[in-house]
Amino acid sequence: MSHIDELEEALDDFNTAWANRDLEGLIGQFVPEADLVLIGSQKGEEARGPEELRRLLEHFFAEPVSYRWEWRSREVYAVGDIGWVVAQGPIVEAAPDAVSRFEYTVTGVLERRDGRWLWRLFHGSEPDETHVDWDRIVRPAIA
Repeated sequence: MSHIDELEEALDDFNTAWANRDLEGLIGQFVPEADLVLIGSQKGEEARGPEELRRLLEHFFAEPVSYRWEWRSREVYAVGDIGWVVAQGPIVEAAPDAVSRFEYTVTGVLERRDGRWLWRLFHGSEPDETHVDWDRIVRPAIA
C-alpha cells in the first residue's frame, strides 16, 4: 500500500473513531508526545499533549452528540514519513433530537511510525459566510 493510500485510510479510521466515540481508538491515532496539538473550530477548543487531548475528547464523548464527516474532497500528501491532509465537507452533528450538517475543513500533519500514520497536528475550522469571491481572486480565469 502506498503512503497516499495509508493516509486515506488514516482519515477513514479517524472519522470512524469520532463517529463511534471510541476514546482509546482515537487517542491511539495521535503521537504520544507532548508536542501533539489539536485545535478545533471553537474558541478554546485546544489540546496540547496526551493528557489535554484525553480530557478534551472525554468532554466531547460525554456529550449526547456524535460527529462524523462527509468529506467532499480529501487531499493527502507525503514526503518520507511526514504526511499532511486537507479534507473539506460537512460535519454531521447527531443529537438525540436533531441532526445538523455544517461546512468544516480539517487540516493536519501526520507522522508515519511502525507502518501507521499518527496525527501530530489536527486543525478544524468552520468557514464563515464571506461575501468575497475568493475563487475569482485566487484562481482567475485564464484568457
